[in-house]
Amino acid sequence: LMESSKLKILCLHGYRQNANAFRAKTGSMHYVDAPHFSNHSDNDAETEARSWWFSQENNRFSSKDITDLCTGFQESVDAIDNAFQQHKFDGILGFSQGACMASLICSLSLQGKFQHRIRFAILISGFVSKSSGHITLQQQELNIPSLHIVGQADEIVPKEMSLALANRFVSPHVVEHDGGHYVPSKGPTREALKSFIQHKKIPLLLFFLFEELLNCSCHVRKFHQNMSDIITLKNEVNHWKSVAESFKNNFATLKEEYNDFQAESRELEAELEAQLDQTEKKNSDLMRHNQQLKMECNGLRTKLECLQNENRKQVTMLEEELNRLRVERDELHRYVRELEQVNDHLERAHREAEVSLEDYDRRLNEAIERNALLESELDEKDALRAHIQRLKEETRDLKQELDVKGRIEQTAYVKNSRMSESHIPNGDVKRVSLRKPLERSTSTGEVNRCSATTSRLTAFTILTDLWRRAGFHYISLNKVSFNGGVLVRVVVVVRRTKSKK
Repeated sequence: LMESSKLKILCLHGYRQNANAFRAKTGSMHYVDAPHFSNHSDNDAETEARSWWFSQENNRFSSKDITDLCTGFQESVDAIDNAFQQHKFDGILGFSQGACMASLICSLSLQGKFQHRIRFAILISGFVSKSSGHITLQQQELNIPSLHIVGQADEIVPKEMSLALANRFVSPHVVEHDGGHYVPSKGPTREALKSFIQHKKIPLLLFFLFEELLNCSCHVRKFHQNMSDIITLKNEVNHWKSVAESFKNNFATLKEEYNDFQAESRELEAELEAQLDQTEKKNSDLMRHNQQLKMECNGLRTKLECLQNENRKQVTMLEEELNRLRVERDELHRYVRELEQVNDHLERAHREAEVSLEDYDRRLNEAIERNALLESELDEKDALRAHIQRLKEETRDLKQELDVKGRIEQTAYVKNSRMSESHIPNGDVKRVSLRKPLERSTSTGEVNRCSATTSRLTAFTILTDLWRRAGFHYISLNKVSFNGGVLVRVVVVVRRTKSKK
């Protein structure tokens, strides 16, 4: 029979939690810590992160990964068995990984590998283990009353995984809430949990009574088997009287326990009603505060929407301005490139023009120099022509003068010779006449030679003066004998400095 009329429920916390953290979420029940510490904790630094087993290396666990590891599972089973030995629990409650652990404990209990019997199970955000070491424990259908609490917005353990765990039980009772991965304590979920626990109290008492009756029937079967040992009818009657007396005493005990249970139930209901009133009052205060926060949130949301609209408009205007500036920048870049190209063309044309201009200047200077030289040469040529013409005229004049002087001298010589012949004797006339022509010719030649030489020297002097006056620097005179006479060749070497520009 039960040691107490109150239901005792063992609570198993989830992964990376502990008994204290789970107690803060559920209320006053019996709690037990998982034996393993987790290296990866999302809790505060003051709380210890624990785990029932690990499915990954480095002491980590994931409910969604298929793995061959279930490290530390047997140690957790031993820890739960130790808790059942200290307190005889009626049912088991688990959250997250603790719910999966509770379902595995139920399987071990039905298979006889866990010596304590589980009367019912409450599983919150549970899932089916995907470790290969738990396959044999999850093949059997669990004929245990169960309550499954599922969060529709649960992202850690999705709704489908919790429903898959519920399908392993016979006639599971499923309650859904709108929240996520946490233990709900308000609203329909609280009422469903309260109703489930209250409905399990009386059936448990009847179950205990039925169990005692089964034990008695076993005793009866044993008695029939040992009927041959009963010798007399009196002993049989006394035996049955003692059996009836034991049944009577057991019934009285059960009745007293039932009465105590009713009294305690009334006290518990009164206490729960008081707690419910306090909770409802607190809930109403929280609802009012929540309503105020919602109104503030709506106001802030409206203000935020206005600010967002203004920001969108401003961003749109800035984007348009930016696009316009980008277009202008591209046009300016293109215009600058065109100007640079035009500038390059102009610079190239300027360089070509400068080169052409320098070439033209050079050619012009050369042409000017050549023209100056030609002009100077023309001037010299004209001057030479003029000098030559004057020299020709002077030469002609000199020739005429020489001819006149020669005729005058010849006339004088003939006259003198005639006068001399008149004074020569007769005997010598023939001799003198024979010698005179020779002498006359000789003297005439000498006179002519002297006069010609004098004339030539006079003409040469005149030419030298003329050339010196004209600006010539050097005159040379060569004598060449020709046919017994003297031919004067005048070689004029002209050295004239050229003017430089």
